[in-house]
Amino acid sequence: MMTTVDVKAENQRNYLKLIVALEASQGILNLLIAVCDDRNLRETLIKEYETELKQQDFLTYRIRVRNQDPSLRYALAQLVDKEPDLQQEKPAVITVLGVDELLSVKLDAPKSEQERFFGYLQWTREAMRQFRFPIVLWMTEPILVRLAERAPDFWSWRGGVFWFTRESISFASANVSLLGTVSATLSSEPKEASGLPLQEILRLISQIEAQGKESPILATLYDSLAQAYQQRYDSPQDRRLAIEAYEKAIALQTQLGLKADLADSLQNLGDLYFELQNEVKRAEGCYQQALEIYQELGVREAAPSEHRLGEANTLKAIGDVLQFLDRREEALQNYQQA
Repeated sequence: MMTTVDVKAENQRNYLKLIVALEASQGILNLLIAVCDDRNLRETLIKEYETELKQQDFLTYRIRVRNQDPSLRYALAQLVDKEPDLQQEKPAVITVLGVDELLSVKLDAPKSEQERFFGYLQWTREAMRQFRFPIVLWMTEPILVRLAERAPDFWSWRGGVFWFTRESISFASANVSLLGTVSATLSSEPKEASGLPLQEILRLISQIEAQGKESPILATLYDSLAQAYQQRYDSPQDRRLAIEAYEKAIALQTQLGLKADLADSLQNLGDLYFELQNEVKRAEGCYQQALEIYQELGVREAAPSEHRLGEANTLKAIGDVLQFLDRREEALQNYQQA
């Protein structure tokens, strides 16, 4: 089990990644998802990044999705209408709360509040382009899984998922865990790269595959599984399992047209092959495919910073391969481009 010190360190790493994403996303729409089951920790983190960003002259706003009409686009439009600074596209960050408070039961309505929220996300995605600032959606792990399944188009637009884990366990929570009803954050398995324990990722994959679905969340879970094995590296078997998981993720991402995810997975798989050294040709092939996708996305979407960064990292990786193959002139050209 991870110690409190380990959990705090992991939360801090994810917080810094979130801050970097927020600072780098000004002037473009960037949908960032923050996952946290601890409301007190969530509030602390929001206050921290709001304070830090205000010191850099960023505007910070909070909105809540409405239970009666749970449309994120509508809530954002209302905020922009009443805030002249947002209309002038001044640097700003929008925090979205209330997603996990939406009811999952239908009551007397045709659809539950959650179902309507996911439906709005799926079908109004294109209308979100008008909002040229980063948006942080806070939610719990169960809501995240449902979001990826019910609103795959919106999910494919995400700029990142940031996981935050409860940093202390009360005596009452420990008692609940004995009954087997505590959340995955109290699992005996260590947190892996995705924020979910390895066994939980495997369970979710098995559950979704049993339903015969080939959905974006399944591709994401295989990518998370690969990262989990890659992070452990306890044995050659872990490396082999990581490669197999990346290959499954890549197959699904190719089939479903998830190009941004595909580029990331190809780059990660290339890193694995390059570490083996006797697989450098495979590494070069993965990097080259990733580079072409990053370049395509950069041209098609006015070169968002994340795709430009992916292109630069991949050019450097190709340069490393060429350097290893003693093709130094070509390696230098790639480094210069990067």
